[in-house]
Amino acid sequence: MSYFPSLRPDCRLKGYGWLLMPMLIVASGCSRASGDAGPDWRSIDASMKSSPQVDIASVAPHENGWAAWTRSPVYAVDIPKGLAVPPDSKKWVRMHVDCRESSADVAFIEARLVAPSGSILQTVKKGEAGAEDYPSAGRIPYAISPPAMICAAAAARCRGDALTWPLERGEQAAFVPSCRRL
Repeated sequence: MSYFPSLRPDCRLKGYGWLLMPMLIVASGCSRASGDAGPDWRSIDASMKSSPQVDIASVAPHENGWAAWTRSPVYAVDIPKGLAVPPDSKKWVRMHVDCRESSADVAFIEARLVAPSGSILQTVKKGEAGAEDYPSAGRIPYAISPPAMICAAAAARCRGDALTWPLERGEQAAFVPSCRRL
């Protein structure tokens, strides 16, 4: 017996179509396709309100390593002379990270000062004037830091896993991606 008794058996699916289609549309909106993902900002230390964050969705292969966007509060030292920066603006830095066995090599790619409204106040790229204000960190050991989170996120994606953060002590291998492409 159908919920729509007047429908013939071969037409029942059409009768349920009005219910099935909206459910599929709603369900498909709940999942993200990897290419359509928006930012997924994760704090490197959830206990700190002003902790730097990494956009896990932006982690991508870059010149034999990985690159991703990070963001942190803007401090007075970050503001170029003459630039008006509203309160609660953020400093976004795109960095290159080469994830090695016991440390990461880090290099500056691009920086932006972003207003709370989302408008970009300033952009500086590697090699441009002002880029020297964003020094490359060089080689750093793994710890709770944006480069370490970028390496851990890349490694997790290579394995097909979700990022677990922070990693347990002694899990150095979990920082080293097993692939060079996603």
